[in-house]
Amino acid sequence: WISLSDTGPRLFFIYLAQINLLLMIFNLLPVGALDGHYILPYFLPRRLAHAYRYYNARYGNFALLALVALAILGVPIFSTIIGLSAGLLQWIAFV
Repeated sequence: WISLSDTGPRLFFIYLAQINLLLMIFNLLPVGALDGHYILPYFLPRRLAHAYRYYNARYGNFALLALVALAILGVPIFSTIIGLSAGLLQWIAFV
């Protein structure tokens, strides 16, 4: 039996939770084939939601590829997502 008070298992679960939160927040981005593009139109006015769906259907995958390419090139686009997931992790650890 492994105690969670040990440093190794504790760090493992902290990293596991942070990676899970990063993937959750990344998946909620409203571009391309991610789940966020299904959610955003419900918060927009009808006309804007229609335009968003149209442009996202045509260019959403390219926008997603551009975001990933910029991140690979070293542009710190996802630093906000990383900061948000770290904040969520602190809140979850507090609860």
